[in-house]
Amino acid sequence: MDQYKVFIQYHNGKRSGQIITIEGIDDLDIMEILGEITQDQLANAEIMITSPNNSVLNYEDFLIKNLTETKHTH
Repeated sequence: MDQYKVFIQYHNGKRSGQIITIEGIDDLDIMEILGEITQDQLANAEIMITSPNNSVLNYEDFLIKNLTETKHTH
């Protein structure tokens, strides 16, 4: 089964310098996990997603790619 990793690296705010890593996210759960990203994280952190094929995309690019692929497969 495909597994994703999400890295949240804070550059600003009270958590500056902290890194949160979420590993072992199933293909079916990745959008749910990304839906839980907070406004604070979006404003103060860099959010990167590593896909099962080891490509790395930032949060916005991943959402655009995922939503575009989903529309084309339905």
